[in-house]
Amino acid sequence: MSLMSIVYLTLSVLLIVALIFDWRMVKISTKINWWRVGICLLLAAIAAYSAKVLTTDAAGITSSIFIAVFFFIFALWRSGLSSRGIVGSIRSLKPYNLVSQVELAAINDQQTRAIFHFGTVQTQKLILNADLTTVETFLRQTPVKSVQVEPKTEADK
Repeated sequence: MSLMSIVYLTLSVLLIVALIFDWRMVKISTKINWWRVGICLLLAAIAAYSAKVLTTDAAGITSSIFIAVFFFIFALWRSGLSSRGIVGSIRSLKPYNLVSQVELAAINDQQTRAIFHFGTVQTQKLILNADLTTVETFLRQTPVKSVQVEPKTEADK
């Protein structure tokens, strides 16, 4: 086994550990994008199939396994609110002490829209799978500077 194969397998294990950590860390999750999940799982299955059937050498098998694990991680990565910060995506983890303001609005009884501002810039918009009072209570326990709740209008009822 080559050095690159060992690197791929080590990275695959680290990605799986990061996924487990993400699943344990997120307390209030976001709405799932089923198209992204489906496409990434399909690509992971194709990469796993190529590792089993199309490649014969160890380097090809380990690189195909790494690609399959990578797409699997993209498919199952959860976004939402954790006790430490906002998990927007794999590349977007922001602590609460950087948030200057949060605007909350109820979409329906089970979902809440949260817009996070960092200074004067709106950088994160999440559709959370929790009611408005649950999200507001959770965010008031964090170091977020300002939590604003949009009142329901007659049109929303």
